[in-house]
Amino acid sequence: MVAGHKRPELPDDVAATVAGTRDYIGHFINEVDDSADSRDMVARIQQRYPDHGNPSALILSAVTAFKRKRHAAN
Repeated sequence: MVAGHKRPELPDDVAATVAGTRDYIGHFINEVDDSADSRDMVARIQQRYPDHGNPSALILSAVTAFKRKRHAAN
């Protein structure tokens, strides 16, 4: 497995990549409930994971998550 959104200079450590991804997704899910909106969520995730690259994927995912949350509430 090769991580597609990691910094290129970091090693391809499968166990660490899977554990890190699991941790990140767990925090992402929790932040959907705990954040005021997608901008707040992105700021919280970036604060927790300052070394993660590709912020556009995070932003798109957060916007989509909040759209789904609003849709589910209606």
